[in-house]
Amino acid sequence: MNKTKSFIFMAEVFFFSFLLIFFSYCSLANAEDLDIVIDDWPPYIDRTHPTQGFMSEIVIKSFEQVGINAKLIYKPWKRVELGVDKRDVVSFGWIWSKERAEKWEFSKEIVKSSSVFAVRKDSNISWKTFDDLKLYHIGVTRGYSYGSKFDNFKAQLITQVVSKDEQNLEKLLKKRIDLLAIDPAVGTMLLRSKFRPEERSQLKFIMEPAIASHGTYVVCAKTYSKCLYYLNKFNEGMDLLIKNNTKQQIINNSVYLE
Repeated sequence: MNKTKSFIFMAEVFFFSFLLIFFSYCSLANAEDLDIVIDDWPPYIDRTHPTQGFMSEIVIKSFEQVGINAKLIYKPWKRVELGVDKRDVVSFGWIWSKERAEKWEFSKEIVKSSSVFAVRKDSNISWKTFDDLKLYHIGVTRGYSYGSKFDNFKAQLITQVVSKDEQNLEKLLKKRIDLLAIDPAVGTMLLRSKFRPEERSQLKFIMEPAIASHGTYVVCAKTYSKCLYYLNKFNEGMDLLIKNNTKQQIINNSVYLE
């Protein structure tokens, strides 16, 4: 290659590199900002983790794919729910229920979660139907749904409501409740991070039967004028994450799932 051709080639490389940087800058500069209101739900949503939890990472990167900068705002779940109901708020980590579907729109599924019962190993408790649970004191967490079947049957059960799953685990260890409805990934994470080994060894999860297995979603109110716009954007972005295998990589790389 002679000097003239070499100069032209280098100029072309520089020019296209400049264009790439310029358009990337313009794309970032023109990106739309979106505040998303949620609360902690480790390992899915975790303000203390560098990725803010693997569900958070999927949501943030999905919006990023379509030019939206998603910022997570943390508030108690009950306030988040009221915010979605009454204001122009986008949230995620919610499961579908008939009551919610009457007032909210739902995105495509982010990831699946499940609800099971945690018990003390010395309790010898087992169950097959919800009728088997009527004599037990069951811990549930305020603002959570455990699937429509359990939610509809809950009035026939003896339940104790607290604000955090961690509180219910403490009550279970102190024998103030007999069972705790919880996502096993959440329970495992809390036991590892908040409780001593001798305490963890006292509890187990009844994996079969599960209370419910359900998808989790991005949500906003039907009354919010931009609700469907944001959900469609999220769906579009997550489809791209699935196509390039980024979503599965996020799940596989989660330290919580080791």
